[in-house]
Amino acid sequence: MTSDSIYLGRHYVEAELSGEGAHVGVTYKSIDPKGEQSTSCITGNDFSWCVGRNSRGFFAWHAGVEEALDATDVTRLGLYVDFHRGSVSFYDAAGPMRRLHNYTADFIEPLHITAWLSKKDNAVHLVNDKLCNETNHLPSLPVC
Repeated sequence: MTSDSIYLGRHYVEAELSGEGAHVGVTYKSIDPKGEQSTSCITGNDFSWCVGRNSRGFFAWHAGVEEALDATDVTRLGLYVDFHRGSVSFYDAAGPMRRLHNYTADFIEPLHITAWLSKKDNAVHLVNDKLCNETNHLPSLPVC
């Protein structure tokens, strides 16, 4: 989990994913990293929003609900958060930007970028040195 929180405005970060089982998303700081899977894993609770790859393909997860995405091999993922609008969007950022999935929620706490690696050989590398926000350049993102 990143130490910087997202609680004002709009933010964008990119991550490189490696291996089957790499997941990236946002969660509240109150997540219990040592708790039960339903509350500590970013794919299984109602206070995390993420996307990632498993043996069956590329999926989005929130509140334990898995949704298949129209994507095969996403290696560079864009994550865009508009905190005030309650929006979390995920993009395939390897080529022309293409939105993969969007969530809408009423955020009740600041969010943190986080990753979950289900296998030892997985890796997630945040590409941006720091989160991009309205004052330090947001990319032009497609909405459909």
